[in-house]
Amino acid sequence: MLFFPAESFPTNRVRLTALFGREMFGRGHAIDLVMQAGTDAVRPGRHDWFGRSVWVGPTDCRGGFLNRLHKHALGFSHDLRLLFRARASDYDCILVSDKYLLACIASVIARVRGLKFFFWLTFSFHNSYILLGREGLARYPLLSRARGHVASFFLRHWIIPLSHHVFVQSPRMAEDFCDYGANPTRLTPILTGVDTAEAAPVGREAGRRRVPLTIAYLGTLGRERRIEILVDMVAELKRQGLSVRLLLVGDGETAADRAAIELRAQALGVLNQIEITGLLPRLQAMERASTADIGISPIPPSPIFDGASPTKLVEYLALGLPVIANSHPDQSQVLRDSGSGVCVPWGPRYFARAVRWMARLSDEQFATFGQRGRTWVREHRSYTKIADEFERACVRAIEKGTRVL
Repeated sequence: MLFFPAESFPTNRVRLTALFGREMFGRGHAIDLVMQAGTDAVRPGRHDWFGRSVWVGPTDCRGGFLNRLHKHALGFSHDLRLLFRARASDYDCILVSDKYLLACIASVIARVRGLKFFFWLTFSFHNSYILLGREGLARYPLLSRARGHVASFFLRHWIIPLSHHVFVQSPRMAEDFCDYGANPTRLTPILTGVDTAEAAPVGREAGRRRVPLTIAYLGTLGRERRIEILVDMVAELKRQGLSVRLLLVGDGETAADRAAIELRAQALGVLNQIEITGLLPRLQAMERASTADIGISPIPPSPIFDGASPTKLVEYLALGLPVIANSHPDQSQVLRDSGSGVCVPWGPRYFARAVRWMARLSDEQFATFGQRGRTWVREHRSYTKIADEFERACVRAIEKGTRVL
């Protein structure tokens, strides 16, 4: 396989390091990757990665608008150079993830060269671009909306019809693709997993709680995530006489994202109860989250998030944290199946009510929630199981050679 992921190199994304680096390579599959350098200090060219090749292209990390365009142009031209080198004598298939324009070209090149073409969408980026542009949250709203509509058109009318198989992030996203005209037998949801070998509770003894109770959020603080709802939750709990601490492990994409949260907290008088760690390496971020008492996963009700499979939720379970989450297709199912937390409607008072309920539990009940979550993750969301599903779908698609439509 020749794989074009959207991530830059080097990467610590567990989807790549665990699913491909350990599982797929460990099973004897030969997969080469094409990526862009994460910083200007990374040397362009071939890099050895788990015994296979990663072909790394140059980048431009300066912050201006023209520099951003230059970075995208460098990445795209690098992808094209490697794509045009792909031959059936070297590969069985080409996999493109989250790159709409490249997928359009790769689907044609694969057909001409006698290769199978697979597409993997990890998030509804096309809908996200449209929504962020419409709500004025994008840096360039009109450009964002145009980008979203163009990507949506190519996805429906080009990428899906020309793909031999499509990987999506959840059963809900698979339903959306079927609405686009895809054959459900040619779609495989690859749900979010966690590397259980890396996710061990290290910061506290199981079941022992902090005073005040600490609630962790692990993830991006982008404004589209509406993290201010957690600040409102803390203020609601304070009014009700329950003091808690909110640990936000992550950062916004811009300084304005973080500033909006801090301003909200200051206005409500709870700034001293909130800590924002900033961006941390993945393992360090999980270690910080593991020191909390509760993991919380707010996912705003929206078509762009309904098809997602939230990573933070399964990471909390792997860390042995009881979880509070709002109703969402994947989150609701996980909490029903695992019995490791509570699911509530979207809203600060509902989150606050769940915190109060958990605060009344015994240490033994907290430990039971945590153990259930860790057991469920090992059985259902380990990357060994995910690799089984991914490998099976790839091999069958290569053998049958059928398209999505």
